[in-house]
Amino acid sequence: MRGTILAGVVVSLAMAFAAPAFGTTLKPWDGSNPFVCTMQYAGQATTFPNPKADPFCVEYDKTHQDVSQLGLVNFLTKEPARVAAAVNKCWYYQQDHWTGQFIAGDGSTETYHFDGHYFFDKRWGAGGVQVENFTINHQTADLSQLPGFPAAWKPYFGPGRGGLMFLGQVRADPSCQYHGGTGPSPYRNEGAISGQTGHGPGGGGAGGHAGGGSGGQGPKGAGGKPGTSACGLGGGARHGLGKAHLGQTRARVLTALAAPARRARGFLHFCNLAVHFGRGGRADFIDTVSKSFHAGKARVGASMRRVRAALHGERVLAHHGSDYALTVNHRGWRLLVGVRRGRVNWLAAASSRLSIRQLGALLIASGR
Repeated sequence: MRGTILAGVVVSLAMAFAAPAFGTTLKPWDGSNPFVCTMQYAGQATTFPNPKADPFCVEYDKTHQDVSQLGLVNFLTKEPARVAAAVNKCWYYQQDHWTGQFIAGDGSTETYHFDGHYFFDKRWGAGGVQVENFTINHQTADLSQLPGFPAAWKPYFGPGRGGLMFLGQVRADPSCQYHGGTGPSPYRNEGAISGQTGHGPGGGGAGGHAGGGSGGQGPKGAGGKPGTSACGLGGGARHGLGKAHLGQTRARVLTALAAPARRARGFLHFCNLAVHFGRGGRADFIDTVSKSFHAGKARVGASMRRVRAALHGERVLAHHGSDYALTVNHRGWRLLVGVRRGRVNWLAAASSRLSIRQLGALLIASGR
């Protein structure tokens, strides 16, 4: 039953604006935004900063589909309004984040999770669906093996992720033109959708139209090696580490850091950063083994003597032989510094609501 529901969710999102047609062309799609637009963050709501925009590009947080507090019911009541906001657009792109739980805020009761990207283009009768980080009960799952998944789509999906673009499945609308084919284009690369070249600004070449607004996925979080800044993540410790802040929703973290390399035990693991989501689906623990993050002079590789001379108000949280965990309390959060054999080997930012026992469990779960 659950598998059927999950397959139906993804397929219905992709096909909500489609009309069955013969001669559909399928090809892989990585989920990147094909349009020049500004992403509008709607969270769990159904209101938008610019509802008349077209291209209309929106991000939703659908990570509160619990049973205990009727989060799933709340989600279902809002979907018609979200569809209504999109259905009259010519160009539409959506990204969202889904999590199902039996008990709200309890990651151990998680039943499924995935991050999705979808688009339709009524000028060319095209659309697409892409899913990544797909898990069932915290284990990577193959979406294509779920009951009801379209057979023609199966070659484009595998364990944890997959995506395809289809041309000829969405009902084309002759009125969806941009100034008769001249002037500013809504596309980053129109040719990538149409399969043709020379369709005015933004068409054809590999570069396409790169200006105007945000919304592409950017670099993938799997790049780079732990302990380096090759993936571009780094920064200081201030109620978090770098761009990852305590209290952020999963959607906000993904917007700031792009796609994670993997998910495990309530953590999103990026190339050199791990973020845990606790009560209410918000970040409550962030840690790293990378030198690209720092808390003043405290950074991976620094000597314990230098760090203790620079920190103020630190205390020993735990130690075993030459291994130490130091903590510095701040308003609403605490900085944690791990030391092994006299040198810092990890940094973490944690919510002050977490107990010592919870901190220890999270350190173990994160692989530190």
